[in-house]
Formats: sequence, structure tokens, C-alpha cells
Amino acid sequence: MEIKSRHGCDVQLRFERTLDLVYHRLVRVVIMGRHSALPWSPLPYEFRPISPQTKQAILRGVIHKATAQKMRDQLDVAARGAGAAVDDRNSVLDQGLVPPKKRIQQLMTDHRRSGRRRVPAFEVIDRILRCVCGPFHLSVDVSSVNFS
Repeated sequence: MEIKSRHGCDVQLRFERTLDLVYHRLVRVVIMGRHSALPWSPLPYEFRPISPQTKQAILRGVIHKATAQKMRDQLDVAARGAGAAVDDRNSVLDQGLVPPKKRIQQLMTDHRRSGRRRVPAFEVIDRILRCVCGPFHLSVDVSSVNFS
């Protein structure tokens, strides 16, 4: 029912699985609502994620000790220069190109905190693998190794 996020379509798909249907290996699909004849449209400007190029620019700003507001101003000028859509205050509408100050601050803070503990990269990868895959053991055949 998130009508504003796409093109105004209110179609819903409902999947039903009763014990009888499962026994016969069936799934009932119920289509509710109506499909709009309007063409697909991208996410509205306010719901767009930060683009990879914008993230890289923000992280470069962290290295140069730029503030979130200064980064936002720089991104805004660059996006306007590239022809991005602007509002009546001459501010870029696309939050993927020019995110709000709070999102920039959050990204900068997360980046600064990521290296605070000085954990080697191989330990980080090992922890991620253990969380995702569970404990694992490497088996190595040492019968052909010369220990002399």
C-alpha cells in the first residue's frame, strides 16, 4: 500500500498456503486492487538512497576534516552545476545526490568509528565469516610437509 513510492498502483499479492494446499504442493495467489495504467516512475527524490559517488565524496571530506554542512554545500553546488532538478529555494531535490545534513553526519560518524579499534582486516573478515557461516575448521594435510 506504499502508493507514493512508485507509480500509484495499489495491487497487492497475497499468498495463501493451507494444510490441504501444502499436501497437494499448491499455493493460492490472490491478486487484490487495481493496476494503474501509468508508466513506472523512479523513487521520489526524498526516498532515494545516497549514490555511491556521493558517498565517496563525503568520505573524501572526512579525510579533509570537512563538516557535514560544508560537505552538503559542496555537493549541492556540484549537483546544480551538473543540471540536477532544484526546488524554489534553488536547493537540489534528489537526496541521493545531496543528502540531508543528518545523513551526512551519520555517514561521517560511522566511517570515523569504523577504524577506532585498529582491528586488522583479517580479524574483521574472520568474525564476519564466523557470524554468517558458524564455526568452521580448515583441514590441512601436513603429511607431505618436511619439518626439518
